[in-house]
Amino acid sequence: MDITKISIKRPVAIMMVMFIIIILGAVSITKMEMELTPETEMSMVMIMTTYEDAGPEEVENLVTEKIESAVANVENVESISSTSSEGSSMVSVEFNYGTNLDTAITDLRDKLSMVEATLPDGCDSPNIMKMDMNSMPIATIVVSGDDMTSDELKSFAEDDIEPRLERQEGVASVDIMGGTEQEILIEIDPERLEGLGLTMTSIGQTLSTENSNQSGGSISYGEKSMTISTKLQMESIEDVKNTPIQIADGTVMRLGDIATVTETQKEITSISRYNGESCVTLSVTQSSDGNTVTAVNNILDEVEKLNAEYPDMTIEVVSESGSTIEDSVMNVVSNIFTGAILSVLVMFVFLKNIGLTGVIAVSMPISIIGTFVFLYFSGTTLNMISLGGLSVGVGMLVDNSVVMLENIYRYRTTLGYGKVKGTYRAGREVRSFLIASTLTTIVVFIPFVFVSGMMMQMMTDLALAIVFSLAMSLISAMTVVPNAGR
Repeated sequence: MDITKISIKRPVAIMMVMFIIIILGAVSITKMEMELTPETEMSMVMIMTTYEDAGPEEVENLVTEKIESAVANVENVESISSTSSEGSSMVSVEFNYGTNLDTAITDLRDKLSMVEATLPDGCDSPNIMKMDMNSMPIATIVVSGDDMTSDELKSFAEDDIEPRLERQEGVASVDIMGGTEQEILIEIDPERLEGLGLTMTSIGQTLSTENSNQSGGSISYGEKSMTISTKLQMESIEDVKNTPIQIADGTVMRLGDIATVTETQKEITSISRYNGESCVTLSVTQSSDGNTVTAVNNILDEVEKLNAEYPDMTIEVVSESGSTIEDSVMNVVSNIFTGAILSVLVMFVFLKNIGLTGVIAVSMPISIIGTFVFLYFSGTTLNMISLGGLSVGVGMLVDNSVVMLENIYRYRTTLGYGKVKGTYRAGREVRSFLIASTLTTIVVFIPFVFVSGMMMQMMTDLALAIVFSLAMSLISAMTVVPNAGR
């Protein structure tokens, strides 16, 4: 199929196709998600285990070594490293590239559940964390209120703000820092406890049993059934004081009769201040499959709604990474089009012909905008790598058009051919050379197919942007330039 001949004979059809490409390109740019870098997945997980008041040697012998033995039986594990410190164990597990991390984490949980019972008393359950480039907070929000105590402020953040933020698209979790919490302190005289034939363990078990809602089964009557449950969960300090405790001789006493029960402030582990004022800080983390800009925009909208609903509160987003990414991406996009304009000006200096320069000026935007169509349907995002590849390709976009245009100009002036015939002969003459020169540049990126690991994830967008831009420049040179050159 002679695409140049078709474009010369059907100029209106080619023009319509170009308009469609421009429209698709404009829509693609608005639909493409923005990111600072391409989405990458690290084949590594961390297993964190807390064993309070234990030294590094005890942590290593009683916790770390058992976890390492369990992890070693998981498939596709490439390497295991660990760090045992006072009160905590950290085991890093690296998998072979290409391993499905979700499946691997499920296998890890199964293996760890088998050794969890052998861990010492007081040791928390192992916590598995997937290493992710997006694990850093994407937004930080501060909450303050003049008429609220530190306890009330933290409760407000936990009960009203945190659930609404976690429901937003692209949000994985919300961590709260600052504020204070209340706790129930139970003080018992050891000698009196021994005299009553009780132990701290038995009292703890009683409190655990009493502080729970239990199912009582169901009752059927006719065609209907009713579920019965026992509401035993404690809601106040009086409920704790009234907890029944059975002593050794069978007598039942209230916990408040044998112990001092008070409500006190929980030990402060973090302090949050903003502009010198006490506040509660919420750090929002992005989900692994979420988009930063989309998630941040959703958070900003939700914070605006919260401020409208709670006018007495001050809820402010003090930092977020969405605007930084948007500014960086839009700066690169602006530089790409600026580079295209400069390229046209340089062509004018050498051609010294407004008409010929205008042909180049028409073909370049179509090539650039058409490239965004390919990038959108390939699933590529607007990031610094893909746009960097496109900016590199801008310098090569004019090559095919200049060769085609120069040959058309030669046929119509030096050789004396008419517009249509000269354009067709000139296009047919250089067509194979344009295809060959474009392919020689494209094949340079074939080795990227054989690259593995994070490098492939980072450089794929670069290769796709350059390949797509060169393909569009070839299509533009063989269709748009002959029509514009007429």
